[in-house]
Amino acid sequence: MTEMNGFHHEPRNLDDFAAEIQQLVAAEQPSPRVQDIEPLSETPFEQQAHTLLQKSVDQVASDWIHQLKLARENSLGLEQLVLQRVTAAKAHITALYMLGNAAMAETRRANAVNEQLARELDKLIEQHS
Repeated sequence: MTEMNGFHHEPRNLDDFAAEIQQLVAAEQPSPRVQDIEPLSETPFEQQAHTLLQKSVDQVASDWIHQLKLARENSLGLEQLVLQRVTAAKAHITALYMLGNAAMAETRRANAVNEQLARELDKLIEQHS
């Protein structure tokens, strides 16, 4: 089954279509899909119709501009949020860097103290031996 314009149609044989067209032509019936076109009006727009069209176009433009302003405001809010998050992330990275440097300095100091204690203990052991 194929779908066209939201309708499901069973595939049909082209010969069936040709036979249907020949029947329509033989019966000289107008195609149900053809509609007569109304004659064109030779009078111009009325002022009221013109004014209504102008107001409608103005309303559409106003609605679009309002939506664009909302989108701009949302974008600015998102921009500020991104900048805040980036600033916070950079501050955390800097804090981790400083903490890492402090930890390394403390490790070096502890190693120096341990080496000094080991030397002192070695001296005491040598003196008592």
